[in-house]
Order: sequence, then C-alpha cells, then structure tokens
Amino acid sequence: MSKNGSRGPAGEVGPRGRKGERGACGEDAPTITLWTIDRKRYRAIPTLSNGKMGAPLELRELFQQFLDEGAVDAAVDAAVDAVRRHSSRTRAPVPQRVLAIVLALPRLAQLQDAAPRRD
Repeated sequence: MSKNGSRGPAGEVGPRGRKGERGACGEDAPTITLWTIDRKRYRAIPTLSNGKMGAPLELRELFQQFLDEGAVDAAVDAAVDAVRRHSSRTRAPVPQRVLAIVLALPRLAQLQDAAPRRD
C-alpha cells in the first residue's frame, strides 16, 4: 500500500470564461390579496395573488397580552372620565349611544376578568 501525498502548490489562474446568456424573467413575488379571519382560533390567514394560502398569523397570544396588560380597564376608565368631563363642561345630555357604550364597558371588563387564561 502506498501513502497519499500532500497537496501540491496552487496552479496559475486561467482566463475568464465568456458571459452566459440572460435567463428568462421570473414571476413576480406573490402579494396578499385577501385576509380570511378564523374567529374561533384567533387567526388571520392571507390569500396570495397566486391563489395559495399563506402562513396564518396566530393572534391569540397577542390578544391575551392586551387583556393581561389591563388595556380594557384603561379604556373603560378613559371613556367614563370623558363622559363625566363632557357632562360637567357642557351641561348637555350625553348622547344615548355614547351613554349605552359607557355603561356597557364595566361589564366587558368583568367578562375579561372571568375569561379563562391560556398560558
């Protein structure tokens, strides 16, 4: 049996080859044309311009973070304060729709507190 020898010195660099021909144009990258909302799973699924479905956006954790950070409570407090300021400044009655929404906000906050957590 014979032993492999060591690598020899590098050779000279040869001449540059000729330029290749231009390839065919590729297709445009697909764009999002439509969002499908999966309310049960808190997902948004894009439909692409090539007709395929894109990867879904999983949004449950984002909504849970929003609730955990007390954003609903802050919105309730801000709405109630705004109605109080409006009433005291103008002495005008608060519009019925606004009043109905403000009165419903504390109930929404209670529902949020009672909602099961998904960790």
